[in-house]
Amino acid sequence: MKGLVAVFAGALAMCASLAMAAVPAAPVFNTAVKVADGKIRGQNSKVVVDGTTIYAAFEDFHGANDNPVMVAKSTNGVTWGLPIMPDSTATGVGRMPRVAVSNDPVYTGMKIIHSVWQQSTTGDIMYSFFSNRPNQTGWSAPVKINGSAIINADEINLITTANGEVHVLMDNYYSTASAPDSIFIEPIAVVASGSGSLAKDANNNLYAAFQDGTFSKKAAGSSNWVNSTATFAPAGTVFSERIQLAIADANTYYVAYGDTASSTVKLASSTNGGTSWISRTAIAYTTGGSQPSIAVTSAKVLTLVTMTAQNANGTNTSKVVRTNDNGVTWSTPVTIQGDDSEPSISLDASNKVMIFNRDDQNGKDWASIRNNPNASLIFIKEK
Repeated sequence: MKGLVAVFAGALAMCASLAMAAVPAAPVFNTAVKVADGKIRGQNSKVVVDGTTIYAAFEDFHGANDNPVMVAKSTNGVTWGLPIMPDSTATGVGRMPRVAVSNDPVYTGMKIIHSVWQQSTTGDIMYSFFSNRPNQTGWSAPVKINGSAIINADEINLITTANGEVHVLMDNYYSTASAPDSIFIEPIAVVASGSGSLAKDANNNLYAAFQDGTFSKKAAGSSNWVNSTATFAPAGTVFSERIQLAIADANTYYVAYGDTASSTVKLASSTNGGTSWISRTAIAYTTGGSQPSIAVTSAKVLTLVTMTAQNANGTNTSKVVRTNDNGVTWSTPVTIQGDDSEPSISLDASNKVMIFNRDDQNGKDWASIRNNPNASLIFIKEK
């Protein structure tokens, strides 16, 4: 009997040890690097990586209808080139700029940089691409891609595939083009209303999650979206601001969202292709809502960054947490530099986390922050 007790006690100790070992270490970050100065409207900055080359899209804030859309580039994350405008006319003035990179489907070995944004005065969704083709050096003339649909978008998502296909989700509307210089299809409503998040897997299958809890799939080469019968969030969930979707593999999906009832950021996970979901708490927030951004590796290590507090002076506190067991356990929260309400996260080729954030530097009220010439867009990379 004593032997059995000893074995049982040893097994319990081993289980406890394994449980403790399962808690991931908190990420450690390098010193933040300045990407751009000026009246940065950081909430709408986005980051994308192509190998070792990093691109950032952001608004250079100058007023309600005068926000030039900018794209910046770095080959190492340490030094950044001067930001450029995809279009220098009124068409290139807008909000929610997004950026993506693909191979050039026509010229082997060349890259295409894609950008979309919402034009300020008309509300139209515009698309432009950059190439060094023999007949085009620079950005193409912007084209309207929302067709006849009137879309007052709260969120825009841009995804490209390696072969140059372009996929855009404008709230609940989806449009696509087979190549950068092809015509976009008339947008279709995937769900009845609400904004969403778009992602792809390694085989270019598309996935979308929406603020009514709907999860939807579109197989590569298909034109049909298929909505899951299971919702990723409990019925009656009131979402706080942005949600974000991430795909680990063909069967493992994640949606991060703010739950206003509990003032917590939740991570919904599915390990069976969306047949069922489990929502777990990632981190709490206090005031101002939450707009989480997530990135996941193929090994299912997920990192989440979100605003956790809106301070009395109008600035925000952002924290980073990490899980490797679908949200059962989380690393100790890490506070990062910057005061953006919507930091953006991505992974480099070695699965190191990269974050874009706005840094006011002076802690002023919001009216001063958005017009503060000392504000910066900053880049933060994991060591």
